Amino acid sequence: MNYFGLKKFESVDASISQEQDAICSNGLLTALAYKATATVAVFPAYGFKRFDNNIFLIKGHQGNVTDCDFSPFNDTLLATASEDTLVKLWTVPQDGLTEHLKEAAATL
Repeated sequence: MNYFGLKKFESVDASISQEQDAICSNGLLTALAYKATATVAVFPAYGFKRFDNNIFLIKGHQGNVTDCDFSPFNDTLLATASEDTLVKLWTVPQDGLTEHLKEAAATL
């Protein structure tokens, strides 16, 4: 908590440039392109915490992640687009990741 008593995320190290929209939330989960190339952090939208080097990530692209979005019909289905020219669909556990996710449910 900060000195106003508000909960917040701390030490979030996103990798987003002015050309990217690589952050999204559906109210249940939030996803963002993370500091390491080709990775995405996914976490409960209201699971306020301090990020550390041991955060579990989606690791499946070969280039920087440029966009992401959750399905409007399935809260745990995440699409990511990357500079590797691929769009990948990921099935994310409802409570967030408990290990690195390396296998996409589908690749386009």
